[in-house]
Amino acid sequence: MSVDWKNEATKHQDDYLADLTTMLRVPSFRDDSQATDDAPLGPGPKQALTTFLAIAERDGFKTKNIDNLVGYAEIGEGDETLAILAHVDEMPAGNGWDTDPFEPTIKDGKMYARGVSDDKGPGMAAYYGLKIVKELGLKLNKKIRLSLGQMRKVIGLE
Repeated sequence: MSVDWKNEATKHQDDYLADLTTMLRVPSFRDDSQATDDAPLGPGPKQALTTFLAIAERDGFKTKNIDNLVGYAEIGEGDETLAILAHVDEMPAGNGWDTDPFEPTIKDGKMYARGVSDDKGPGMAAYYGLKIVKELGLKLNKKIRLSLGQMRKVIGLE
């Protein structure tokens, strides 16, 4: 089967932008002052993770949330697993924004918002790649797992 990947991506562009906008509207920086057992890094990181997993569930992916720190969306079958890593937490927006950092804005064909390039945008792009594979019914001989989480905490970037 030959796939025109550019055409497939173009067909999904509006949905991708809508889902990315949903994710970018979630301020997901760590807030220890609001941390709970259910939201160990505060409410924002938890909301970003659960929002992403809800998108994946909507699209029929197998999902799992592990302690509101890490979650994944998975397709495929087999004994091996290929992992794709992204994170949905972010640093606080800081000063110097010309627009609201949590209200995505498109100017001159570019989207501006906190997290658009690190790492919600790339994570959502990887997700849409998997979504296209799933929708095309391409047979996979292994599982492909997009793992998302609060990577600054989980992998020790803080």
